[in-house]
Amino acid sequence: MSNNKKRFSRLIEKYVNDYKKEEIEEFYGLGTTVKIHSINYSNHPVQTILIECIIVLGNVISEEILDRKMVDYLVKDACEIFFPEVSSIKTMIRWD
Repeated sequence: MSNNKKRFSRLIEKYVNDYKKEEIEEFYGLGTTVKIHSINYSNHPVQTILIECIIVLGNVISEEILDRKMVDYLVKDACEIFFPEVSSIKTMIRWD
């Protein structure tokens, strides 16, 4: 990953894991963190960003919390802050 992609992925991780930690832990359980695995850009035909996220669950795992909506929302929220010029934001969510 290039230096800019690493820097942006760390910014998004910090936003989600530090500033939105309470929301993440309330939704997914204590100890849950989000890692950004990759960021890909496309400028054709519209400016798009694809972010691959990994949700690392804490100690308690149940089927009720296996929902990607919260991370999807928070990552898109962070992208609107850090990438205001991007017209389309896509996320891929994996579990660990």
